[in-house]
Amino acid sequence: MAFSSGCLLRAVIYPDSDDMADPLGNGTDTVYDRVEFAYNAQGQVIWQKDQAGNIIQTDFDTAGRETHRRATTVAGGFDDAVERISTVYDSLGRVSTITQYDDPTVGTGNVTDQVKYTWDGWGNLTQFAMDRNSVISGGTDASDGYYDVDYTWAKATAGRNTIRKSTMVMPEGSTLTYEYLSTNSLHDNDASRVTRVKVSTTAVAAYAYNGVSQLVATDLPQPDVFMLLYDPADEDDYDRMDNFGRVTQSKWTRDLGTDKDFYHTTITWDRNGNVTVIEDQIHSGLDVSYTNDNLGRLTTAEEGTWGGSSISSRTRQQNWTLDQVGNWSNAQLDVCGMASRFAWLCSPLTRVPRSNSIVRAWRARHSEAKRHAMPPETDEYDDDRITSGPRRRVRR
Repeated sequence: MAFSSGCLLRAVIYPDSDDMADPLGNGTDTVYDRVEFAYNAQGQVIWQKDQAGNIIQTDFDTAGRETHRRATTVAGGFDDAVERISTVYDSLGRVSTITQYDDPTVGTGNVTDQVKYTWDGWGNLTQFAMDRNSVISGGTDASDGYYDVDYTWAKATAGRNTIRKSTMVMPEGSTLTYEYLSTNSLHDNDASRVTRVKVSTTAVAAYAYNGVSQLVATDLPQPDVFMLLYDPADEDDYDRMDNFGRVTQSKWTRDLGTDKDFYHTTITWDRNGNVTVIEDQIHSGLDVSYTNDNLGRLTTAEEGTWGGSSISSRTRQQNWTLDQVGNWSNAQLDVCGMASRFAWLCSPLTRVPRSNSIVRAWRARHSEAKRHAMPPETDEYDDDRITSGPRRRVRR
């Protein structure tokens, strides 16, 4: 049984639909561009229909867990190799297996592939196994499509009482070892923080922390790249964080004779902890300014060149109008200044063409761009139509 409610999204209707008078109808040309939804009494989506007519139905057990996701209708031109995904849980509610079938009806069809999770008594994953062409049946041969990743866990021997990951064995047999060190006055063993990851005897990653758990350095020796949140000339100077521990500079650097940053952004925060500006120090024209309302909710995002107080040479702007509880009443996207194939979006999208010939031409011209950039024109909540206009990274 499906339910509708004034607070559940009934449909998303895109601007090229010409059925404004009857938003859930098919319009004068019997062609529509919308996605529809139906729910159970718990508010979970149990039915969804897309623009092409594909219908996905989702089944839940009495605990509210998804058990089957079924493609009950597959439109022409769409891949129908998998028409059902079924999930089985163990007695503690953890996912045991996920199996894909070529038939949407439960209890029928052939298995196309399966994954299996094995857990220890502490709830830690000890094995992730998959068979890419059949059900898992104890096989261990990759030539038959079987692969697995195995994990071992061990009790910490110092510091706080905990169970922590010690190794991971990859499908091809290589073993990753996680080290928790106490040398050189480190407290990673006591805090069960990973100091270093090794493949056999080769270190592939190393980490450093501030306080209990804040990651402030990552070193990747093989590609010779690193990230620091402190001054490399003074390890006590965390000049890339503010007094509240928030990252103000995020850099990734190639370790060369003369080091070279390949990623570098500066981040500005307001007193409420919201990001207000991100400046790209590597690429020009990719700065972003964010505006929040008095409740700390994002209302505007502008991309272009930050000049210290505003964005110039703007290439993208998004605006959101929010109601008292945070729902969109209007969403606008403006990509003026971007590639020419998006230039049409610089014209208003507050109206939808009514003439069938205009609609067909409009769809033919803008179908590709819409897939990448077009926001919904209408969100349908039951019978109340809401229209909208045009729409850390972290050395040793």
